[in-house]
Amino acid sequence: MKGNSLVKRVPYKLKFQFPSFPKLTKSKPSLIPDVLDEIFRHLSDDRTTLLSCILVCRLWCRLVMPILWSDPFLKRNEYGYFAIRTYITCLDEHEKALLVQQNIRIPQLPRPLFNYPSFLLTFNYNNLAVAVEDFTTGNEVDFLCMHEKRVIISNVIINMIFTRSRGIRKFDYYRSHLSSQIILTLDHSLSLFGRNKDNEDYNALNKINSFKFNGFCIKDEIYKVTWPNLFLSISKSATNIRHLSFHI
Repeated sequence: MKGNSLVKRVPYKLKFQFPSFPKLTKSKPSLIPDVLDEIFRHLSDDRTTLLSCILVCRLWCRLVMPILWSDPFLKRNEYGYFAIRTYITCLDEHEKALLVQQNIRIPQLPRPLFNYPSFLLTFNYNNLAVAVEDFTTGNEVDFLCMHEKRVIISNVIINMIFTRSRGIRKFDYYRSHLSSQIILTLDHSLSLFGRNKDNEDYNALNKINSFKFNGFCIKDEIYKVTWPNLFLSISKSATNIRHLSFHI
């Protein structure tokens, strides 16, 4: 080798490029709506928990609302007042105009997000009557013609319930210590949907599986007109009753 020159050897570097893979992300575990619905229905008696659930996300809210509003008059408490107030906001413009003509104030609330009357499955006569009476008293500033206002409000609320409900399952007719005025008003409203057998109101009664009746008369009109109309409506429409009880 000439001049004893040193040859620098450059080490060979093996370059191997690994293929790039997309970054794996862990998906959040989620339950399908049917499973969630089953869980929520087991919490139907725990209104506090259900009220918290509607704040989680839209899906939970959409699943929980029908359960919360299936029996809005479950107990005789302040919930009934707010239920009537919400029902009033669900009325169409023509029905609201009828209330305004009678000098009944319309609650100034945002447009409802759901068709709340369609969720009702249990019709509780006594607690509905108390709610109507509490709402009429608490909503009005002018206390003149209160009886007429109760008549109008009960008529529009009951008409809305029996025309919009997807099917009432449980009908409880029970009275506690109600005033004679509210009893006559509500009984009269109930008798109206039994006059025309071709009326669409009958659709709400087709799915009744429980009818409990516990009442007493305070005027001849009730047991000669009102109750017969009510019984006629139930007998012609409800063909799936499994539990039937009467106490007069």
